[in-house]
Amino acid sequence: MNKACQNSHEHLQEFDTELIEIICKRGLCEKGVFEDFVNPVYAKLHGPFLFNDMKKATERILQALKENEKVVIYSDFDADGIPAGIILKELFNKVGFDNFSNYIPHRNKEGYGFHKEAVEKFAKEGVNLIITVDVGIGAKEAVTHAKEKGIDVIITDHHEAPSRLPDAFAIINPKVEGEKYPFDGLCGAGVAFKLVQALIQEGKNQGIRSFLQIKDGWEKWLLDLVAIATVSDMVPLVGENRILVYWGLVVLRKTRRAGLNAFFKRFRINKNVINESDIGFSIAPKINASSRMGDPRPAFELLSCADISKALEIANRLDALNKKRQTEVAKITREAKKRYKMRETVAEVFVTGEKSWHTALLGLSAGKLADEFGKMVCLWGKDESGVYRGSCRNGGQGHVAKLFEKMHDVLNDAGGHEGAGGFSVDFEHLVDLEQLFNDAYCKLDLKQADERTEYDADLSLSKVNWRFYNLLRTLAPFGIGNPVPSFHFNNIKVVSKKLFGKNKEHLELILSSLQGKERIKAVAFFAPETWKSFKNVKSVTGHIEASYFLNKPELRISITQMR
Repeated sequence: MNKACQNSHEHLQEFDTELIEIICKRGLCEKGVFEDFVNPVYAKLHGPFLFNDMKKATERILQALKENEKVVIYSDFDADGIPAGIILKELFNKVGFDNFSNYIPHRNKEGYGFHKEAVEKFAKEGVNLIITVDVGIGAKEAVTHAKEKGIDVIITDHHEAPSRLPDAFAIINPKVEGEKYPFDGLCGAGVAFKLVQALIQEGKNQGIRSFLQIKDGWEKWLLDLVAIATVSDMVPLVGENRILVYWGLVVLRKTRRAGLNAFFKRFRINKNVINESDIGFSIAPKINASSRMGDPRPAFELLSCADISKALEIANRLDALNKKRQTEVAKITREAKKRYKMRETVAEVFVTGEKSWHTALLGLSAGKLADEFGKMVCLWGKDESGVYRGSCRNGGQGHVAKLFEKMHDVLNDAGGHEGAGGFSVDFEHLVDLEQLFNDAYCKLDLKQADERTEYDADLSLSKVNWRFYNLLRTLAPFGIGNPVPSFHFNNIKVVSKKLFGKNKEHLELILSSLQGKERIKAVAFFAPETWKSFKNVKSVTGHIEASYFLNKPELRISITQMR
């Protein structure tokens, strides 16, 4: 334990030594820092008008509401963009404005982004204002076309901004160069929430009656959507995002949304104890399955639905789509892995593809492979409109968006962030695509050191109890920037072992210490084949998690490594 921690950890006396070590390693040992971290204060969110263009954006939107102009909320089709679009929709509903529509592009037919073809459609419908959410920062052509058609565009986005920005009426994106907003880690829904905060403030300042009738703090009921989007989009859960997700989970446990309550009922999720892991592994995949397998509207309808019986029908549809999605992802992953293993050597970026591969599923397969190979993986396929599209995941190696910048003369519609991104490419480049990616990769600045350790602390099985778990959860919500603590369990023996799941893809062990009487369950979902064949397990590394399956609370270890 470091000296600073030794001198100042009286406030941590209730914590076990292993947890104090983790707290100190994460720079949270000082009393004030620790208390701010474990008790995030909503009032400490940054003011929305710190964004350079926020005043301009809110005045334009309020003008549209006053003059009953036709407005389109144009959002991305994923579990960030869909909640983001609903956040603005609910504000408009709250103030009685109904001359608007939500537009979500079809992933397979239109692809990612803000498109010129959609602008043409809006112009024919007499649209006056387009507000993009979670998309648009790279759409120079579409924004210019809208301007030519007399349509103002307000871009709200969070993706990496190009050096030359679209000629929009206003741009609200914390990653824009020169932006004064003090936190650049917001997701698309987080940015949309800041816009809602600003609109309420400005609407009240202008004395607009419908805004004056909004009770102080009403916008907090939108935080369940912000939490879902923030966790789903895997942005850092630090700073302002930690506050948003912390309070978003509080709202989620109390949510009045028929769609979410139907979802919890259908998938047997106890909403009273819901946490960030439930969002990442249950809610987000099913929302994303909607657009990945076709039409994104069912996910939008679920989250905005007011009727519980209709919501249950939609939840069943999403479940069926998700199961189909899982089957197709497994097929792509198997084939790509087969090709990888056939290579004698593999460069830093592994690229492969097939015309028949479902382009909306490539990111999921690329993510699985990147994690397994520890390399950047890019997969491509051909979409329904005949465009070759691809997805990249970094596998902890390099910056995807910066790699795309170095391939601006090869890739089309490229965008993303450090860990992931998507692109389209002309057929003529496919044959040399892997070489082109690796040539560009060699030009990246890879100075950043990987400071990740194998695990956070050694722990005995006797510590896997509810007291320790509840203390551990005071550091939650966990995510990027605040990873869930990982523990190493040594001197153990396997009491029993079994495989489970439809295809016996999951592994369950019952563990005990060599001398003790503990019986602790440890599980590995989609366990590697080598783990399944182990006869003598000497140690495991993993996270402590709580399962509430069938309303039976149980602590277990989620295995990440095994020896």
